[in-house]
Amino acid sequence: ELFDPAIANLLGVEPLVTLEGRNPSLINGGLQQVSPIFWATILGATIVLEILYGNRGMQGEIRIENAESLARGDTQRAVYKRVAPGELGFDPLNLYPGDPTNQRRIKEAELNNGRLAMIALSTFVAAEYITGESIVDLTPFFFKPLGQ
Repeated sequence: ELFDPAIANLLGVEPLVTLEGRNPSLINGGLQQVSPIFWATILGATIVLEILYGNRGMQGEIRIENAESLARGDTQRAVYKRVAPGELGFDPLNLYPGDPTNQRRIKEAELNNGRLAMIALSTFVAAEYITGESIVDLTPFFFKPLGQ
């Protein structure tokens, strides 16, 4: 809702999209248009997450695999499992495979997709810098619904 100028104005905050409907851009100085409250919220959330979960990403840990059944009293003995750094156990759709071969393939695919996204973003920034136009204007077919 903060992207829509009318709704953002009702909430008393600056919209994240300019009145011309263009997103803030690194090159055109648009990031200064984003409310300081937004940046403070992002920074605060990042600090909280780093404090809560930052150490998990830096070192391996040992988890109790059957903690729920242990808490219910169904099991008398805990089963421990070593967890890789950064593995926080967040998989709500249960997409992460169970076998090590597919786990390695998924991890490599995630790294490659992240690298490709960084290259694409760098290309967008370079194109805006070289041409002086917004990437939305340079590639309008990316920013229109498929039927149009």
